[in-house]
Amino acid sequence: MASGSHSLTLGRLYAWEKKLYEEVKDGDSIRRIYERKCNHLRNQDVRGDEGLTVDKTRAAVKDLYSRILVAIRSAETISNQIDKLRDEELEPQMRELLQGMMGTWKIMLESHEIQNKIIFEAKTFTCPSYGKFCNESHRLATLQLETELVNWRACFIEYIAAQKGYIEALHGWLSKFVAPEVEFYSRGRNSAPPCQSNGPPILKVCHDWLDSMNKLPDKAVSFAIKSCAKDVRALWLQQGGTATKEES
Repeated sequence: MASGSHSLTLGRLYAWEKKLYEEVKDGDSIRRIYERKCNHLRNQDVRGDEGLTVDKTRAAVKDLYSRILVAIRSAETISNQIDKLRDEELEPQMRELLQGMMGTWKIMLESHEIQNKIIFEAKTFTCPSYGKFCNESHRLATLQLETELVNWRACFIEYIAAQKGYIEALHGWLSKFVAPEVEFYSRGRNSAPPCQSNGPPILKVCHDWLDSMNKLPDKAVSFAIKSCAKDVRALWLQQGGTATKEES
């Protein structure tokens, strides 16, 4: 891809997300210890414990607080790196991928239109000897056609499922960048209305992509290919039956 390796970008995003998870997890653990130490310090003050003991606890609280600040800054740095990868690498790659897929589907549409025209012409074709001659090569070709149709259907189902699964996972991840709705209240008369932050631009791209995928008549296409394969199988059986009758 002109915008870089999509697989490599996803791998780097995964590594940063994993690092962020560990950082937040460790920071949360420190925060819980910090809260317990704060409660312990308050209890010591209430009881009037010795100054040396209280000072030791207070020093531990300050150290934990400093570690929390370090964890927060580290998480922010990692988050900024994830945002940068998302906007500067992932988004251009997704747009390039979509353009390429649209080009592929356009070529497939043109090919299918040609095939449909050929099939229509074949249906209107009349020949006195049509169906009278059938040898082993004809039956083999029919059987191979059925095999290809069955394989085509399986590949089509797998392709659609894989694409849907991919875009659903990506959309779910990008949705986490949308900040929850936050209401700002003012004591004055001109209070600001509730405000909701928008997600990254790539989120809309993925949303539209997923919406288009969900509207595809993939089940109808799968059923049509299956029906076609059954018809070809019936033709193969008919060819075999005709050949047996002629040979006898």
